[in-house]
Amino acid sequence: MSKFLHMHHAMANKAMMQAKYTEGLADEPVKLMARIREIVLSGAADYKDRWFPVSVTDDDRQIVLNYLEA
Repeated sequence: MSKFLHMHHAMANKAMMQAKYTEGLADEPVKLMARIREIVLSGAADYKDRWFPVSVTDDDRQIVLNYLEA
């Protein structure tokens, strides 16, 4: 696996929070992982820096999915 950066952690956290709490899937692990995968792949959890433009690649999204085991 490639290097794991703050941006990857932020993306993973954003996807997890959205699926678990906003969408209420905390008690349904199979649906939770499927939804997290959808969120990350759609770009909805992409990292955005306040000061510098950051381009998130498909490789970055794959790193996040590997980290979350989704």
